[in-house]
Amino acid sequence: MKKFCPKCGKTITKGKFCEDCREIQLDFKPIKIKLCPSGRIFHKGKWSNHSNIDEALKNLIKNSTKQKIKVIGLPQITEDLLKKTGKQTTLEFLIEYQKEEFVIPVETEITTSPAISKEGSTYFEGILQVRNITKEIKDYIKHQIEKNNIPINKISQTKETADYFFQKKNQMEPLALKIMRNFGGIISNNAQLFSYNSQTSKDIFRVNTLLTIPKFTTGDIIIRDDKPLKITGTKKIITTTNLELGKKFAFKLEEKDLEITPEKKYKTRITKTHPQLEIMDPETYQSVNVQKNPKEIIEYSSGQKVNVIKFKNQYYLY
Repeated sequence: MKKFCPKCGKTITKGKFCEDCREIQLDFKPIKIKLCPSGRIFHKGKWSNHSNIDEALKNLIKNSTKQKIKVIGLPQITEDLLKKTGKQTTLEFLIEYQKEEFVIPVETEITTSPAISKEGSTYFEGILQVRNITKEIKDYIKHQIEKNNIPINKISQTKETADYFFQKKNQMEPLALKIMRNFGGIISNNAQLFSYNSQTSKDIFRVNTLLTIPKFTTGDIIIRDDKPLKITGTKKIITTTNLELGKKFAFKLEEKDLEITPEKKYKTRITKTHPQLEIMDPETYQSVNVQKNPKEIIEYSSGQKVNVIKFKNQYYLY
C-alpha cells in the first residue's frame, strides 16, 4: 500500500513526511566503503577485520552523525552479493531519530582486500621461527592466529620446530612477544632484502623472527650455576625454587640457558623416616639419604611413594 506525505502529497516509503516537509533534520556524513567477502571493511583509507559485518556497519552508521540515533533496519547482505566482485551498490540503513524514521545510504563496492587476494599464494613478508615448540605452544599459536584473523600462507613444522609464513611482517613480533610472555624464550630478528619498489625508490625486506623457547617447562628440575632448581614459572622471568636451600629464585633467560635440559626424574619409596629421611636408591636399590626442602613442613611415612632427582650423587625430593 502506498504512503503519501500529509503535507505535500508526495509518495513516501519511510516515515511520516517526505524529506522536504520534515521539520526534524538528520545531519550525517556520507559513507563510502569497500566490502570484502572475508568480512573486512575498507573505510577512511584502511582495511579492518570484523567477525560480524552487521555490527561493524551499525557502528559506522552511528559514527556518521553526532545526533543520537537508533539503527532499526539493516540491508540484507547475502552471500550472492559478496560474490559479485566489482559490483557497486547502495546499502540503505533505516534509523530512528526523535521518533522519526530516516534512511542513511552507504555507497558500497564489493571487492577483495589485499590480504585475501594474497591467500593461497606463495606471498609472504616474514617468517616466525619457533624452536623447542610443544603441542601446548602450537595450540596457543593456532588460537591467537584464529582469534586475530592473522593471514598465514604456510606452516612448516617438525616435532620440535615450526615456521609460520606471515603475509604481514608487522603481525609477527606482537605474536612472538605474547608467546614469550607466556612460555619464556629469547627473540632475535634479521631482515633480508626481498625486492625493490621503483615507485618509492625503497628496498623491500622480508623479516625473519626467531623465537627460541627453553627446553624446560614448569615442573621440571634444572641445574643452573651449579644449583638444583625446580621450575615454577616460565614467563618473561623464569621463577624457581632452590632444592638445596628451599628458597625462591628468579632469573632472566639468557642465551646460555637455552641449552639447559631437564634433569632425569625418578620415582621411588621412603625406606626410613628417623633419624634421617632415607629412600630406596632407584639405581642400586639400597637405602640412602635424601634431601628435602628445608622449609617444607611435611611428615613422610615409610613406604610412601616420592619423586626425586640426583645431583652430585645426592638425591633431592621435589
